[in-house]
Amino acid sequence: MKSLFVRISLIAGFLLPFQLAWSDVHFLLEAGVHTGGDELIHVTFSDGSTASIKGGSLVTLGAGLAANITDKLELRFVENYKADSVNASNGSIDFTRWVSNLLLLYRVDKWKLGGGLTHHRNIKLKGDGVASVLNVNFDDAVGTVLEADYQFGPHAYFGGQYTNIKYPVTGLSSKVDGSSIGVVIGYVF
Repeated sequence: MKSLFVRISLIAGFLLPFQLAWSDVHFLLEAGVHTGGDELIHVTFSDGSTASIKGGSLVTLGAGLAANITDKLELRFVENYKADSVNASNGSIDFTRWVSNLLLLYRVDKWKLGGGLTHHRNIKLKGDGVASVLNVNFDDAVGTVLEADYQFGPHAYFGGQYTNIKYPVTGLSSKVDGSSIGVVIGYVF
């Protein structure tokens, strides 16, 4: 399944700029805020306050291509960097990964509804300072994405996104839930 997704993503990523059978190909920028998944780490600070990192959190920043296949169908490929962190004066913990989304969206008036596949890779939970002993790597994972976007203005969209994915812990038989629900905002050039 992973190799199929990687092949489809590579084909889409390389072929979209050539406008092979599509009438319209556009560059896009996207950002999102997400929550959900298993709690990976919970930190209590010296003042009694707490913070945690979840498998599906927190911020994504990405770029990609959107191709209008027909007047109702859009194929979208977005490459995101997703990260969350806990920071203190004596150390920090970062949870990072690269996320590729390949979506097929159907247009209804100003709405775009659809879904597709997601591939998460280079998944790392790493600490420094007093948390420097923390270093967990996860294997690449493939999951599904559902998305509903509302287009405002000629180029911008705002939407909701649900991702269902599990991260296998490298060297162990256990998996961590990296699923999330979130909001995305994008601009198509």
